Amino acid sequence: MSRPIHTWLVVTTMPDAQGVETVLLGKATYDDEADLLTVSTLATPKRLHQTTQGGHGDLQALAKHLLRSLIRDASARS
Repeated sequence: MSRPIHTWLVVTTMPDAQGVETVLLGKATYDDEADLLTVSTLATPKRLHQTTQGGHGDLQALAKHLLRSLIRDASARS
């Protein structure tokens, strides 16, 4: 029997350095059996991803938060 895995597009916004809202696109994958949520960036030069456990709450809100964190961390490093 296959593992229950769900995948969806994540769309959220985040203000840039000038305060202008930027649209962020990502892909979220949730593995029910392992209780793992993985979020990957889609529209960045280098694909970034982050995985967290314990996503039994609002998966969409958690995915948006992880996507904003990935972009914010990548911007801080560059």
